[in-house]
Amino acid sequence: MALAPTPFALGSFGNAVSITPGTTVLRPPPTALWIGGSGTLSVVMAGNGSTVTLSVGASTTAPLPLCVSQVLSISGTATGIVGLW
Repeated sequence: MALAPTPFALGSFGNAVSITPGTTVLRPPPTALWIGGSGTLSVVMAGNGSTVTLSVGASTTAPLPLCVSQVLSISGTATGIVGLW
């Protein structure tokens, strides 16, 4: 059963899921990602299905506003990925 988005205050999230990189399609797609550590992250964007590789710095403390359907891989110490919506 897919969870429907729930309206919350701007900048807050009502749902979270731990994400393990791989082939799992995220439904519903999270509207933000929180990533612990630094490194590179390969994701599939939910809107157009394009694959993007992102560099994430260790100083990232806020969720990244990315709507992704998959997290394909990570490298470095970019671990503890949490999808938020």
